[in-house]
Amino acid sequence: MELSLYRTPLFEKQLKALGKTDRKGAQAAERAAEIIRQLAVDGWQCVAMMNKRTKRGELRVRKCLKYDLGSGYRLISLKRDSELFLLYVGTHDECDRWLNKKRGSKLQVEPEGFIFVAENVETPSGQVADTLEEEAVAQDEYEEQLFAKLSDPVLRQVFRGICER
Repeated sequence: MELSLYRTPLFEKQLKALGKTDRKGAQAAERAAEIIRQLAVDGWQCVAMMNKRTKRGELRVRKCLKYDLGSGYRLISLKRDSELFLLYVGTHDECDRWLNKKRGSKLQVEPEGFIFVAENVETPSGQVADTLEEEAVAQDEYEEQLFAKLSDPVLRQVFRGICER
C-alpha cells in the first residue's frame, strides 16, 4: 500500500527553525528530513521506520506516531488509512505540551489543508533540494486555500472600519 505524505507550511517553518538552532537542533532537523524522505519512499511499515518511532508510543492522541530524532527532539505525525500527516516537530517538552493541548480531541485533518510531500530529489551534496521558488509555490497554495475559505461578508465584518464609508 502506497503512503501519501502531507505537511503544513507551519511544520516546514518549524523544521527550518530547528535547523537554525544549535548543533543538536540542526542534527535533529537532518534526522527529521531523512525520516520524511524514507517515509516518502518506503512508507511507515518498513523496519527502519518502525525502529525510529518512540519506544512508548502515544496514547494522548489516537493514531499518532512519534519519531525520536535524538538529543531530546521529536517529530509527531498522524496516520489515517494510507495517509500520514506531519503535524509538529520540536523538543521533547514542546511536543509534550502540544500533545497535552490536543489530548482527547479528535484531530480533524484533511489533505486539502496540507501540502503533499512527494519523493524528494537529492542534490549531489546529499541534501534535499530546497529553492525559494518551491517555498513560494507552497506558500501561494496555502494562501489560496485560506482565501477560498473566506467569503465577502466575513471580510467585510473583519475590516468593517475600512469598508464602511
